[in-house]
Amino acid sequence: MVRLQGALSRASPGARARSFLRQRQPAARLPLPILIEGYQYPGINHNLDQASRCAQYPWKELAWDQAHCRYLMGLYYGTWPWMREFVNVSRLELPSIKLWAYNHLCLYGWPIPLPTSDDRSFIY
Repeated sequence: MVRLQGALSRASPGARARSFLRQRQPAARLPLPILIEGYQYPGINHNLDQASRCAQYPWKELAWDQAHCRYLMGLYYGTWPWMREFVNVSRLELPSIKLWAYNHLCLYGWPIPLPTSDDRSFIY
């Protein structure tokens, strides 16, 4: 015990504080969010049903809590059905939809703000 205390006294203040907190507090077990992506389905297969199923996979197949699920969707080229994919996935009420290659949204001049519902006045 004396050797351990001596090693801690030579450690940095941050290391001593972390060691102290580990000994005094129980470890908090917070569920980590899961981020899932399925670029193959909308971008290559052009199948939005598969993309929606991929977004639902963590809570439908793996029994993950839906509040901790995230979806990463791609924005790559002009024929990518990203607006329809965004609308379909937003209907699933995920807490977060992340956009990969956001700079393509700006470079191609795609419309902002992103669609929020199935607005019939716009073709998705």
